[in-house]
Amino acid sequence: KKKKKRLFDIVTKKDTVFDFIKVKNIIKNAMGVTPVRTYKRIHRHKSFFTGVPLKGKIFKKPNRLIFAIDTSGSFGQKELSISMSILFNYKKKHPNIVIDVIAWSSSLDNHYKNINDEKILKTIALGSTGGTCIDFLWDCLEKEYPEEKLTVIVLTDGYITKEPYNENIITDLYFGLTERTEMNVKEMYPLSKIVNIKNEY
Repeated sequence: KKKKKRLFDIVTKKDTVFDFIKVKNIIKNAMGVTPVRTYKRIHRHKSFFTGVPLKGKIFKKPNRLIFAIDTSGSFGQKELSISMSILFNYKKKHPNIVIDVIAWSSSLDNHYKNINDEKILKTIALGSTGGTCIDFLWDCLEKEYPEEKLTVIVLTDGYITKEPYNENIITDLYFGLTERTEMNVKEMYPLSKIVNIKNEY
């Protein structure tokens, strides 16, 4: 007689699931949809317990958002489609934000400027190479945007090289990781904001 699977066995079975909620949050934060609490703008109320003024809210919207995709096998086509669909849904609500997409791995694959929809997905080849060298991404940003202040979202598994980047150009850096590599990435890029966008059950 075949043993019936218990709910506990199904839920605790090790598997990796794409978490689109976390992708949505990282994109919202990068695009300034979610307010940032800061003392640069003081709240009109004070703390009930200490009397200290509270942090106020500001919406920090970038002029240009770079969506950088590691094509070395970190992402599947389905995950990328969902991520870009979320990205361009917010783009419709915030048309003044310019979105550029860069695909790279062991070389610079593609660079698309001022994108308004997901049609470019057909031209991005995922799993095309075996390695990842983030230096190609940093070099491209420094060469193409020497006078700009950029917000950059990097989608990768986190198995990347440690390479210096120009902090005067890349002012806000986000990593969306598909592997449990957040500690290593944070050590290499301590100023970045890191989210693991896959859950293990």
